[in-house]
Parts: sequence; structure tokens; C-alpha cells
Amino acid sequence: MLLPLSLRTLQRYETSENGCPMDVIPIIANEYKDRTLLYDIIRQIEPWQDAIGKVEFVELTQAACAMLNAVNDMEACKAGMLEIVSDGVVKPSERERWEKVVSATKKMMVAGLQLLEATERRETD
Repeated sequence: MLLPLSLRTLQRYETSENGCPMDVIPIIANEYKDRTLLYDIIRQIEPWQDAIGKVEFVELTQAACAMLNAVNDMEACKAGMLEIVSDGVVKPSERERWEKVVSATKKMMVAGLQLLEATERRETD
């Protein structure tokens, strides 16, 4: 499949001279057989940055350790999470505990992205 854009346009995307439309990035990623480009999208989307912060991508071993650590943190939050949401409301007295759940969730999201991206890089090396 040929890319639906000119070589010059692609060069502008690669040098960040022009922003690449979100719908074009998956096409480029598939054509180059480089799914890591898809994770680059996630890092650049403002709502994601606001929600989970900056995601630094790391090597596979570090990513796997971060994921296991995040899973342990979520496991520690599990009972409290069930207790807090059982009535469908986060009461003011539960707010601090709930923030720990939210923090652990963000940590798991970052670790998951790191693990997925590191796996893709490992498979393409």
C-alpha cells in the first residue's frame, strides 16, 4: 500500500514542521510496520497528558517491573475501592482514600502504556 501523501508531506511530519493528522498516523504506522508510532500519539494528546501526566517510555524489563508494582498498588486499593463505591457516592470522609485509588489507576495506565510500547519496540528490533 502506498501512503496517501507526498514524500515532502511525510518529511514535514517527521521533522515536526507540520502536525500529522491523527487519522493518518495509524496508516503510517501500519505501512512502516512500526506500531510504536501509535504510542507516540497517546503521549501527544492533551487530555491524556492532563489525565495521566507525561509518559516516559522505558526498556521492557523496567516496564514489566513498573506494571507489577502498579498491579500490587491496585491490589492494595481493592477492598477500599469496593467499600467506597458500594453506595455509589464518594463521601467527603472517603475522599483521601479515593484519591489513592485514582493515583494507583493512573500509575497502572502509565505502566500499561510503557509495557505495550516496550513490547512493540522489542518485537521490531
